[in-house]
Amino acid sequence: MLKDYPEHVDRIQAYLSNHLSKPSKVTPLFEQAIWALDGCLEMFIHEAQDELEAAQAGVDTDAIARAEGKVSLMRRAYSSNGGMKDLENLWEYIEVHKGTLK
Repeated sequence: MLKDYPEHVDRIQAYLSNHLSKPSKVTPLFEQAIWALDGCLEMFIHEAQDELEAAQAGVDTDAIARAEGKVSLMRRAYSSNGGMKDLENLWEYIEVHKGTLK
């Protein structure tokens, strides 16, 4: 979903790597990863909303449309009916690499 936003993907990867380098011994690793991903996506929504507000302050209708599209995409990625509904790849990655994530 974020293929057009590689910087966002990089930020998610960095955040997950940093967050999971010191995992909680109480909370399962997969759950920690979901919380981290959830936090990143929520932050992206807020940033996109700020971009939309800035675009709406101007008269560039193309910039407004792009910002509206970005807000919509980030909300879909965050949604349990969108990007957050299928986390099988995340589960598989953690299972394969769990020895190196601790």
